[in-house]
Amino acid sequence: MKNRKKWMPLILIAMCMAMVFSIIHFAPMPHQLLGTYSTGNGPLTDSLYLVLQTDGRYTIYRQFEILEKGTFEPLLPGTGNEDIIYRLSPQDALSETKLVYDKESDAVVLLDYQDEDIPMGRISRDALFINVDSGSSEGHPAAHGTL
Repeated sequence: MKNRKKWMPLILIAMCMAMVFSIIHFAPMPHQLLGTYSTGNGPLTDSLYLVLQTDGRYTIYRQFEILEKGTFEPLLPGTGNEDIIYRLSPQDALSETKLVYDKESDAVVLLDYQDEDIPMGRISRDALFINVDSGSSEGHPAAHGTL
């Protein structure tokens, strides 16, 4: 009986540690809209790229050419859908484009961008500017780098 009392706290501690480990290890990754998306599977010159930065700015570009810069914000703030639909507001145009984020596929669709709906897959969780100058002041080295 005495030996059981000695081992019981150790067994309980081990069980708690195993539960914490399993919760941390098997918990789903939080969905994060920020990063770089592309219409291609690699750095291709004809791919369209979308970069969503932590400061609320976005850039749409092809390699060697920036097509559009502006800001993005939730379209329906406060409804619980803010991580699904966003409004892209370009710096130098009056038109606005909608962005839909699909949590399941971790991809986005630009709605009615230049009269097309353009699906894009994530290529990085960082802001990547491939063969184009971002003009970014973000501290991450990938924000200024080229591939």
